[in-house]
Amino acid sequence: MRLSKKTLYKTTLCTTAVLLTACSSKQYAPDPSDPLQGMNRGTYSFNQKLDKYALKPVAQVYTFVTPQVARDRVTNFFSNIGEVPTFFNDTLQGNLKLSATALGRFVINTTVGLLGFFDPASSMGLTKHYNDFGITLAQYGVTTSPYLVLPLIGPSSIRDALALWPNYRYLSIWGYVGDYAEWRNIFFVIDIVNLRASLLSSEDVVQQASLDEYVFMRNAYLQKRASLIKRYTGRDVGPKGQINSNEDPLDNNDDLVDALEEQDSPPPTTTDTAVKNDALGKDNTANTAPDATKENNTVTPPPPVSFRQTSQDPVKQSLAQNELVEMSS
Repeated sequence: MRLSKKTLYKTTLCTTAVLLTACSSKQYAPDPSDPLQGMNRGTYSFNQKLDKYALKPVAQVYTFVTPQVARDRVTNFFSNIGEVPTFFNDTLQGNLKLSATALGRFVINTTVGLLGFFDPASSMGLTKHYNDFGITLAQYGVTTSPYLVLPLIGPSSIRDALALWPNYRYLSIWGYVGDYAEWRNIFFVIDIVNLRASLLSSEDVVQQASLDEYVFMRNAYLQKRASLIKRYTGRDVGPKGQINSNEDPLDNNDDLVDALEEQDSPPPTTTDTAVKNDALGKDNTANTAPDATKENNTVTPPPPVSFRQTSQDPVKQSLAQNELVEMSS
């Protein structure tokens, strides 16, 4: 019995719908940035299996047979091609200084750098940066979007997924080489394999650093995109998708430093309190020394333990506390 293409198509759609429904029926910790978590986890599981049985083995073979120097040249080549969409998106966002940098990098690396296999632009002070049409949409108001895992591509969002086509078709070189589709496809495969090979050394870190790899990857992607949106648009996207102040949260570490110093500093003495009250013009009678009877019954507390220390020996802490009690008595 031979099935028609229409029947196979319907069967595939029904099977996919059943699998997605089954995945979405499970209960997970809710997250406002990930309302499609059930479906996303199903797609993530599919991508993991595809990577395990297809992409990762190819990347391992590629790493084994290709020297590091050659892989670096391939990475530089595709990085140079990526300067084109970066230039156009910088221009669309009004970042003329960055667009000039991207254009300068592309011209120098394409000519002096031999089609981008070398990167002399970096040694000239033209630092590489990344930009895409998803960030351009954020520049014009689409600052937040639900998290979305795409088949084969991986972590994304609805906004960034919709931005893939314009970024590829109109803002990159690949959209204008239709007459050389076979070569374009070969370059795509090489780019994907080379990129996957560069991530082989970091996948163990992801597995060891998180109990839930899906949540780890989701948070890493959303934080990275929020950082890029902040850098190019000046908008700080809060945890609930609201636009907060235009200050960079990574630069505002004063409160954190103050908290750390307060945690590490010893408790204020009576003399310190008296000096502060003198400066404020307050009465110091309340800060006089307590009675001798209260002094004898008071145990001096041990100094606070700083969480900056790499390790705390409970035996040493207990001995130190005992010595303080004996001294106070």
